[in-house]
This record gives sequence, structure tokens and C-alpha cells, in this order.
Amino acid sequence: GRADTPRGGEDRRAQRPGAAAAGHGLGFASADARNIVLQTLKQAEDGDGWILRLYESHGSRSDRVSLTFGLPVDRVSVCDLLENVLERLAVEDDRVHLAVGPYEVVTLRLWPAGA
Repeated sequence: GRADTPRGGEDRRAQRPGAAAAGHGLGFASADARNIVLQTLKQAEDGDGWILRLYESHGSRSDRVSLTFGLPVDRVSVCDLLENVLERLAVEDDRVHLAVGPYEVVTLRLWPAGA
């Protein structure tokens, strides 16, 4: 695999709250909003894709958060905490947009291109 892709379900955590802003994040992905923290990237429990967990850290709603991925992704879906797909997001230029409520934890399932 690529050097920026975790192996074996390894968690990678942002170093500080707000670390996802201004091009920071997990290396694999970044958010354009200071209040969005990208917390965990791990392989999906069933082995099909990757799970990215993020949360809103300031208690305010973000109606349009842009997440940019550092490598090509084919699909991105919002999931529940058990990793069941709830809603597919539109991917454009390895980027997705979503709304995040105050203190909300969001679980995304990602399928890298060519995987």
C-alpha cells in the first residue's frame, strides 16, 4: 500500500482540537472548517473500505463542511456507528460536502479508487 494509507486498522488521531483546519488533519484527509476535527481513520470492520470519524468541536452547526482526500476515492457514504451505510455523498475532485451539527460525531465509509 501507499505510505499514507494506514494498515491493520491502525488509528491515527489529530494532534489537537481543530487540527483538521487549514490543510491539517490525518494526512489522508483535511476539513476546511476549524471546528471539525478528523479523529480516526481505520479499516472497516468487514474489510470493505475505510472508516473516517470526525466531530464538531465548538458547539456550532456547520452547514457545508468540505472534506478533501489526499488520494483518489471512488465512493464516500455516511454510516452509523456500526458502519452501516445510511447515505451516499457526491464525490467531486476527491472532495465531499456535508452538514455537521453541534458536537455531532460523523462516521464516513470511504472506498479508495482502484481498491
